[in-house]
Amino acid sequence: MITKDYAVGEIITKEGDVSDFAYYIVSGTVEVLVDSPKGEMIIAEQYEGDFFGEMGVILEEPRMATIRAKTAVTVEAFDIKSFEEDIISNTERRNAYMPNLFERIRIISSMLRTAIIPDQPNQEPQAPTHSYDVHGLVDAREIHELDGTSSDEKPLTVHLKTLEPLRGAAECVDIPVQKFPFNIGRHSESKILVENDFYVEDMRPHKVSRGHCSIEKRGGNFVVRDRFSSVGTILNGEALGKSGGNFIGTLKSGENELILGDTMSRFKFVVVVA
Repeated sequence: MITKDYAVGEIITKEGDVSDFAYYIVSGTVEVLVDSPKGEMIIAEQYEGDFFGEMGVILEEPRMATIRAKTAVTVEAFDIKSFEEDIISNTERRNAYMPNLFERIRIISSMLRTAIIPDQPNQEPQAPTHSYDVHGLVDAREIHELDGTSSDEKPLTVHLKTLEPLRGAAECVDIPVQKFPFNIGRHSESKILVENDFYVEDMRPHKVSRGHCSIEKRGGNFVVRDRFSSVGTILNGEALGKSGGNFIGTLKSGENELILGDTMSRFKFVVVVA
C-alpha cells in the first residue's frame, strides 16, 4: 500500500489507462469523468471513505473513467496483492468496502434487467455505447439532458422534502442534498450489506428496500436511480425499477414527486431542483 497526495485538478487515473492500483480516499473529494460525444462529462463525485478503481484491477480491464481531484486529496493505493491482504483480509477495512461492492452488484443487476426489457413501442432506437458510474457500469443512454439547456445553466441545488411527517417523526423532512450519490433506503440491522444517507422506518410488508434508490448527479444533471428495489420507485408518475421500463429517471427543474414503492405507498417525497 502506498499513500499519495494530489492537488486540486490533478489527475489520479485516466480513462483507458492500465488498471494497476485500487484506491481508498483518506481525505478529500474526487470527480469521476468520462469522454462522451458531447465532450468531457462529470458524472459523479466520490468522498472520504470511498473506494474506486478496484474493479479494473480485479478484472484486469483498462480504466473506464478519469478520476480527478476536486479538492486536495489523499489516497491509499493498493496493487492486487496488497488489496487482498490489507482490505479483503482485514475485518474492519473489509466491512468498510462491502457497501461499495454490494452497490456495484445492484447496478449490474439493474443493467441486466434493463437489457432484457423489451423495447417500448414508438421508442426511438439508441446507439449502444458505454460509460461509467461511480459504483460501476451504466448505459450512456441513462445520462440525460435536463430541459435541453447547457450544463452552465443547470440548477445546482436539490432538496428532499415531505409535505407531512413520516410515521414516527415529529417534523416534515427538509434535507439539502449535498452529496452525490445520495442513497435512500429502509433502516435495517445490516450496516455491511447496504449504506444509506437517508433512512426510513418501514414495517412489514415492506414497501421500501434496504437499498432503495439514489439521487445522483450525472454530467451536471440530476437523476433518480432505482437501486434494484423489490417494489420499485415512482418518479413523476413514471415507474422505475424491475417493473418499469428503466432504472433511471431525470429530475426536472422545480418540484418532482418521488414515491418509494408503489402508488399505495405512504413514503412520498418532493424533490426540489431549484
